[in-house]
Amino acid sequence: MTATEATRPIPGSLVHEGACYRDAAELLALPVPFLRDGLTRGAPVLVALLAPAVLADAYRTHPVLVDGAGRRPSPTFAPEQA
Repeated sequence: MTATEATRPIPGSLVHEGACYRDAAELLALPVPFLRDGLTRGAPVLVALLAPAVLADAYRTHPVLVDGAGRRPSPTFAPEQA
């Protein structure tokens, strides 16, 4: 498999956008205006906390974790299962 083939989405798999940020303010600059606009217009807005099973899956499928504790390698990353 070539590098180009490895980065293509697998048909039927979950694909999500990623966002890189330097700090908490930059992170919040992405979703807050979007949510505020939706609320102002009376549109339905979904904000969710992730269930432990979803977080466990993210840890398994992502090599690096970034959260309030900082940036660190995932202790349970399993690339063969990603």
